Amino acid sequence: MRVLVTGGTKGIGLKIVEKFLKETDAQIHFTGRDEEAGNRITQMDSRLKFHCIDTAQREEIPKLYSLVGPVDVLILNAGICKDTLFLRMKDEDFDAVLKMNLYSPFWITKAFISDMLKKQSGSIIYLSSVSARGNAGQANYAASKAGLEAMAKSLALEIGKRNVRVNVVRPGFTDTKMTQDLPDTLKQEIMKHIPLTRMAQPEEIAEVVYHLAMNFSYVNGQVVTVDGGLTLH
Repeated sequence: MRVLVTGGTKGIGLKIVEKFLKETDAQIHFTGRDEEAGNRITQMDSRLKFHCIDTAQREEIPKLYSLVGPVDVLILNAGICKDTLFLRMKDEDFDAVLKMNLYSPFWITKAFISDMLKKQSGSIIYLSSVSARGNAGQANYAASKAGLEAMAKSLALEIGKRNVRVNVVRPGFTDTKMTQDLPDTLKQEIMKHIPLTRMAQPEEIAEVVYHLAMNFSYVNGQVVTVDGGLTLH
């Protein structure tokens, strides 16, 4: 079995890589822009293959496919945010977020999906965010994630008959570098709205991604929210 995880050098992506390494005998390919971190992670096991590729660059995708080859599980996790209020948002920041969070998964899926359709087997998982519902200061990020969810559902409708499943995992407030950099007052305010009264750990998101890819064979076209109850409000 062969797995590809984009954005696998840190945070949720790294925990997904580690989960598949622990639970399967798969060859696990992962991408990232931090070459030092990627090379360090590969030292954990010979089954890990790192590719220092900026997946927001369209011209890099054929290179990625040539290095990885056909995969059984495709996990599109890489993403960025450039938050600011709508009226202050620059065109280039809107474009950059859409390019990485929405266009890149589109390009990569197109590159790898043909092999899945030919063998009539495969699982594709996109990582979204509760911000897909809309969030102040994140017009670009929210648009990219909402678009990602809609794209995934549309694709699931198209290719389910070929036994290729497409799903989305939508994390809530998760303890990653992105959230660690937030002011404590903002984190405390968000925590008030989470019934479980804590942030998710990246490995908790990875657990859902793994089982959705490997074990839940009749789940297709779904957005699975993992947010401790945050969006119940």
